[in-house]
Amino acid sequence: MSFRAPGPMDWHKLPDADSGTSSDAQRLYGRFSTLDTFLTCAYWYHTRRGYWCVCSESITYVLTIGFTILYAHLLLLYVDWVQLLHCQDASECTIFRFTGDVLTATGWVVVGSFLSMCVCFWLWNVVHCALTIRRYSAIRRIVHIVHRRDLATAPDWNDACELVASVVEALRVPGLSRRLTASEINLRITRYDAFMSAFVNHSMLECPHTPVRFRQCHMTKTLEWSLYRCVFSEMIKPDGALNLLFVNAPRRLSRRFRLLGCIMAIVSPFLCAFIAIYYFFKYAEHVYKNPVYMATRRWSPYARWRMRSHAELPHVLSRRAILAYRHVDLFIGKYPQHLPCIWGRFASFVLGSVVGTILVMGMLSERALLFRIGDHDLLWILAVFSATILVVR
Repeated sequence: MSFRAPGPMDWHKLPDADSGTSSDAQRLYGRFSTLDTFLTCAYWYHTRRGYWCVCSESITYVLTIGFTILYAHLLLLYVDWVQLLHCQDASECTIFRFTGDVLTATGWVVVGSFLSMCVCFWLWNVVHCALTIRRYSAIRRIVHIVHRRDLATAPDWNDACELVASVVEALRVPGLSRRLTASEINLRITRYDAFMSAFVNHSMLECPHTPVRFRQCHMTKTLEWSLYRCVFSEMIKPDGALNLLFVNAPRRLSRRFRLLGCIMAIVSPFLCAFIAIYYFFKYAEHVYKNPVYMATRRWSPYARWRMRSHAELPHVLSRRAILAYRHVDLFIGKYPQHLPCIWGRFASFVLGSVVGTILVMGMLSERALLFRIGDHDLLWILAVFSATILVVR
């Protein structure tokens, strides 16, 4: 009897179909609440390049959130920022130590509340990650049972639509009397996005009569999520029909808005602090290498909703938005704002003169960079002025 050494692991190899029958596929399809959810998961499964890529994205996102929370609290509780700001001799300063003993009762309440909110947010992401992996595992298994292939291997989304339509036909989903077409699949995937786009294009989200007037152009991702939770989660029933209770009970929707508004009012300070810390960790290296990155133009959420076509899939919109950047920059460059340009050239000249002088002094003697002007040395001034010149230009 001879034994063959196992070969390298193939991450794209699908599990063998043991007794893969329609009953197994139906059981796996039960992990999805609606057909729209199944189609949406199939779409992201294909566009994100398969099961292992989706799992890796979900797991690394959870790990990133956990690292951000842990690192932020280490910096908050184990770095003495007062000594760091006023230390004159590094050998005489103890910067890294537990600073909780100097916090007041109010400080401990704030730190404890922030830590509790962050941990709850991280646990929510862990549960969401587990459900996401479970659903994409079902997608992978269902397609393999029906067609013995992987959905991610489809050349493009149109071919993937044909594969998904045949899978749905084999599942015998209740309420479907015929095979889905590619356009119908796209409409089901972008159902809620089409409503949101219509709200924005018809100015239905303007709130001129509230104490703080809200404009659609100030829309954020958090507000989009809130609208999805309040409106779209109850507007459509699982079978795809309009929920008449949602239409005939406006007070119920009003209560949902007020409840979510109270929750967001409590969570917003901690959420803003966490988002600021997260984006600082995410983009600090980009800004350090290329400070002009801070002034890079990007489409806002409001602009993306305005430019989105009917039933346009997210990856198509992103591709079109990226292609438009160059043309938008050329268009804006044809109509420069002369007054800021005049003052910008002046600021660039002054800052460039100072930076050039410091560089010459550093070439003549590196000790000169340690010469202090006020509370900072020339090396610190050189870094700040260099970054400011790039932003101004």
